[in-house]
Amino acid sequence: VEAKRKKFTAMRKLASRSDGSSPIPEKTWALRNVAGTLALKRDSQSALTQAKAMYGESVRLKEEYLGSDSHPGLLEDLLPLSRMLSARGDGESR
Repeated sequence: VEAKRKKFTAMRKLASRSDGSSPIPEKTWALRNVAGTLALKRDSQSALTQAKAMYGESVRLKEEYLGSDSHPGLLEDLLPLSRMLSARGDGESR
């Protein structure tokens, strides 16, 4: 079990560095950060649409990284999206 965990960890690290850019957790943090700033502009429909897309991309990347759509690590990505959608009255799911 320990060997599998180490192998999986090494594969995730390799995958996150494969394109020479930031690791996935940092990318998702940056997406959430910018999306949160855009979501503050309640009077701008284009900003809200862009924020929703960025939150969605953050969730998609994290799902791929974690290898599951039900991993507890997704909460930090799903909660801001959920808050934004509920504040907008948008009943649409991710």
